[in-house]
Amino acid sequence: MKPLTVKDILKRYRAPRTLKDSPGSFYTWRETQVMMQARAKSSIRQFLGSFHADFQLVNRGEDLETALYPLLSSPVIGIDCETTGLDPYQDKIRLVQVAIPNHRVVIIDLFVIAPHQLDPLRSLLASSAVKVGHNLKFEWLMLRAAGLPLLPPFFDTYLGYRVLTAGIKKSLSLKAVSASLLNAKLDKTQQQSDWSGTLTPVQLEYAATDAAIVLPLRRELKRQLKRADLLFTAKLEFACLSAVAMMELNGMYLDRDKWQALGTNLSQQRSQLLTQINQELRRPKTQQISFLPDLTETINPRSSQQVLAALHLKGISVQSTSAQVLTPLARDYPVIEALLNYRSLSTRISTFTEGLPERIHPVTGRIHPHWFQIGAR
Repeated sequence: MKPLTVKDILKRYRAPRTLKDSPGSFYTWRETQVMMQARAKSSIRQFLGSFHADFQLVNRGEDLETALYPLLSSPVIGIDCETTGLDPYQDKIRLVQVAIPNHRVVIIDLFVIAPHQLDPLRSLLASSAVKVGHNLKFEWLMLRAAGLPLLPPFFDTYLGYRVLTAGIKKSLSLKAVSASLLNAKLDKTQQQSDWSGTLTPVQLEYAATDAAIVLPLRRELKRQLKRADLLFTAKLEFACLSAVAMMELNGMYLDRDKWQALGTNLSQQRSQLLTQINQELRRPKTQQISFLPDLTETINPRSSQQVLAALHLKGISVQSTSAQVLTPLARDYPVIEALLNYRSLSTRISTFTEGLPERIHPVTGRIHPHWFQIGAR
């Protein structure tokens, strides 16, 4: 058999697609292995060791325009933020780091510059330059909440790497991606440090590095995405970034009163099902509880032991009370249908009618889910 090559794979998948892809329109496991091995062999190994970046700290508003002026003509900009936390509504941005090729990283301390002095930064963030970052959704959220909208076009190295390695379990952290694609070693010990107090030289160097590293990372990632014929797919994901971030920032409103009424209704339905279950599975009074410890006067539908013993006593021979085993029997035994409905309602009540109100944000009064743009947890 002729060895499978990257050229063979790309030739096949560059063929015109129908509106509905056939099962054969995606990489097989063998094809995936060939593509990943080729990617590993062709990776650029330009940083053999730790990566560091020079920087300029801007802590006066009057210096900001001058510091950012050289960056205005760059077609690509690396972006990163250091914050006091992860919540755009309760935490603050301490530093905004901006990087371009062959220039010092500009680090802007937002704690000491007044909002009305940030117009040069606003203009840069809204420019036509490609904004590059790792998990740019976070920067988008924090900057938007701070009144500094980050506008497209975007190149998110996190999303790009997810596209490149889709289906393969890989670490997606900036440290791991930099090591994989550039062989660059990043020191991330300052990531969890206190960014609300006096900044240390080590913190500033860390901040500058995170903004600068995404530029060579973009170059190499773009090259590999193009080689794998996935650059167009990655660009589609980048174009969706703002919408996903906006959904997360806006959240959704939950009417507590109507939600509580719904919960009350579901609880009543569950109580009725519990009554039905106990009526049909109640132990005959002639039985001695001491000899049948799994049988009680009432049945707890969440107890597999009690339910299994009660079903056996009723003449229903099953080896498990799992949904997979009970579902095929629901049509023949109303009590089993009631058991399954009881469990379903209990899950909905605990997860949603009781759980969702706990997720309401104390500042916005809304629920703000975390959206994973590619994949799920």
